[in-house]
Amino acid sequence: MRTALAVLLVAAAPAAAAPDLSPRDRGDLAVRARDILKRHCAACHGDKPRRGDVSVLDHPKLTAPAYPVPLVNPADPPKSLLLDLLRDGSMPPGGRPRPTNEEIKTLTAWVTAGAPGYPHTFDDRYAADTAFADWRTKDDADKPALRYLSLAHLVRDGAAPPDLRAAEEKLRAALQRASGKDVPLVPADPAATVFRLDLRNAGWDKGKLFDRVEAGGPRNNAHALTAFDVILLEYPVADATWTGDLGKNLTRLTGVRKVPVIRGDWLAAALAPTAPLTTDVRKLVELLTPGDPPCGPRPGRFFGGPAAGPPESWYGADADDPAFKAEVVVGEGFQTRRAEVRAREPFKLRVTATRPLRLLALHVQSDGYTKVQVLERTAITAGATLLGPRMSTPFSVTPSGDEDSNTDYFVLFASDVDVPAPTVLRSRHNPLCEDRWRQPISRFLFEPADAKADPPRLIRRVVPVTVQK
Repeated sequence: MRTALAVLLVAAAPAAAAPDLSPRDRGDLAVRARDILKRHCAACHGDKPRRGDVSVLDHPKLTAPAYPVPLVNPADPPKSLLLDLLRDGSMPPGGRPRPTNEEIKTLTAWVTAGAPGYPHTFDDRYAADTAFADWRTKDDADKPALRYLSLAHLVRDGAAPPDLRAAEEKLRAALQRASGKDVPLVPADPAATVFRLDLRNAGWDKGKLFDRVEAGGPRNNAHALTAFDVILLEYPVADATWTGDLGKNLTRLTGVRKVPVIRGDWLAAALAPTAPLTTDVRKLVELLTPGDPPCGPRPGRFFGGPAAGPPESWYGADADDPAFKAEVVVGEGFQTRRAEVRAREPFKLRVTATRPLRLLALHVQSDGYTKVQVLERTAITAGATLLGPRMSTPFSVTPSGDEDSNTDYFVLFASDVDVPAPTVLRSRHNPLCEDRWRQPISRFLFEPADAKADPPRLIRRVVPVTVQK
């Protein structure tokens, strides 16, 4: 009788007007409401409801119309039975912990705001599906410039809701810092955890910023790599295999790598004020200004001070396969392992494998200049092998600049089949600035059309060589 009376009372109450909230405010309400409902209701009304057939994690069903009163009636708390059951103590049953008064106020505010939606799980798949659902509704003329950033992975079951407002503010600040512009971020989901980025607003949509300098092309063979593609090259989260509509359209959604969505917290950190990537991206955008090419950035990635090392994505597979090891060796017969060498001191690379492998190497100098490194052999057998640039010839490195020491890097790629030749690129910054320590930007990539092996499956090792004057 009490429930019937409650139904009649709430049915007679007028609906409150939905407040005018920002997308972030609405998104935070959705995330907090999901957290409260999952903690207090999902044990019985979750993935496998033990009582009733409604899951609080199924937002469409939870907010579906029902007679005489729906569980959640968006923008109408008096006509939302769920709130009544929580307030009068009918739910949760059996002495289970009840939501606090503040939590019930949060749920009421969520319903008042229109009960903005949330997914069953905040994960990378949800972010990718959200991105594609948004992308396919846009005009064909706009689609090539649209990319997506996500904070969805920060919402973790069993943990308190994250401060998404602070994370979003850091992301917006990073985009402004790297582009020099106030770049709009448009939420693509009701929870405001996935955002649409129009590269045109950041000046990151134009190519022909680089020339191919190796891989068989002439010096003035322009490459279509954009500033955003440079960011993608450093993204450390592994590429994923996507099926269905998303898989079919993925190459239209992404740039040089099959990454449909970039994690926003990673991007905010990668574009920190002192991060070399921030400077590189800003300097690349300068190339779009009419007139003589400007000078490149001062070497920062590996030059002087504590060595930052190559981008993490270059050696992301290091811990995955112990079949291949590499180290610097010096001395008579090149048997002494050492991480530091003197200027022009002969050294070799000792590589150890448990099976035959094919090799390819890059040499990343301390000033960031990158080139394909010739090796005396490109195939090794099981066991230890000493490698130099040519038969019976060791390596030697001359330090750059005025520092007491610099660190160069040998990036080794190994595979059971032939390793595809990478494309090495140099930005079109003015080469006359090099004597003033203003270098063009170097990058490399494995272009899919030329690949004989799947680059993500390559074994990668980075061997640092610190050179003391």
